[in-house]
Amino acid sequence: MAALGEALAAAAGDVWGAFREGLVATATGLLDIVAGYIFYSALGEILGLTPLVLLVYPGILSVRGVITGILSGNLSTGLNIGSIEPSVRRPGWRLKLLIYALFSMVFFGALSVAAMTALAATVTGVYRGMGGLLVTVFATMYLSFLTVSPITVAVAFLAYGRGLDPDKIVYPIMSSVADIVTTLYFVNVVRLAYSGGPPAHAALWGLVALMTAGQAYVVWWLHEEEEFTSHLREEILSLVMVAAIASVTGYILERISRAIRSRREIYAVYPAVLTTVGDAGSIVGSVGTTRLNLGYAEPGPRFYIRSLGTMAGVWAATLTMFTVYAAYASLVSPAGPLASLPYDLAVLFTANMLAMPVIFAISLTAAGETYRRGLNPDNFVNPLVSTLADMVSTASLYAAIALLG
Repeated sequence: MAALGEALAAAAGDVWGAFREGLVATATGLLDIVAGYIFYSALGEILGLTPLVLLVYPGILSVRGVITGILSGNLSTGLNIGSIEPSVRRPGWRLKLLIYALFSMVFFGALSVAAMTALAATVTGVYRGMGGLLVTVFATMYLSFLTVSPITVAVAFLAYGRGLDPDKIVYPIMSSVADIVTTLYFVNVVRLAYSGGPPAHAALWGLVALMTAGQAYVVWWLHEEEEFTSHLREEILSLVMVAAIASVTGYILERISRAIRSRREIYAVYPAVLTTVGDAGSIVGSVGTTRLNLGYAEPGPRFYIRSLGTMAGVWAATLTMFTVYAAYASLVSPAGPLASLPYDLAVLFTANMLAMPVIFAISLTAAGETYRRGLNPDNFVNPLVSTLADMVSTASLYAAIALLG
């Protein structure tokens, strides 16, 4: 009982700090309003080019989340426990191996998204535009990786150098930046793949061929390096789970499109909602992972109790952000702010209440179970949480819309 009381007292002391840091971290979801604006503004045009847009978009964001999550999680833990040195000019071999493994993983991620989207298209009966799907997925994923990965490393080193906790800063910031970058690439690659001329098609396929060849070389070069192959094995396992989950998310998003034809302002905040729920789960999971790695906690009931304060503070931060998102959605709504705000608030708050308990349970369970099995939690927690957050958020939005009409 004494140990339980100590765990509860420690959890209570975490609430304010978790809210303050959680609000700073989830406020990066405001950046996702930019991603939402890009997607919302182009939606009519790119849906006219291919109806596969709604099926493939969540998959691309989810796999991007896996890659960013693995990089952020390993960087955060490595910096906190001293296994990675915060040096851009002289990066250590462990950091290089991590980057090489993630680079090699992009191919498998893009292939998984394409395959699962094709399966979802079969289920929904949406086939038009399948020809440009492959190059769209691969080109978007490669361009996003080349842009986002260097920024992630720089943000992690900068945060650590300023005395901030990378567990609470890096992934939330980078998930939003990556959503903007990936959405921008996605929209423009769709345009090039489906309405561009032969030069555009040649450029896209040339990029895909060059990057794939580079990945094959890296795998051949490092196939006997145990740390590299260990990263790759665990990360590919994450991708298999992610691709399956993302196909369900795409299917749900396509269902939503049929339910909110007159309420499409929800798409303007859709990336922000996904990011905020994912960030909240990532914060709770990353803090738990670091506690496990440092020996401050062991998997079990007290691990969950010890995390209650972090969960409460972060949850309050997400409600604050969802209020902002509802206000923004009402501003861009064709019906006008006064008519839309009550509905948008109700939908987003209902979705939040449905999503947050689920994602917190997932993040802590993933951290505890992977640690218990001797796996690297950073290769599973952020990827699994970010992907399931996308599905849980999308399903919660769908449920909220169905409940409220």
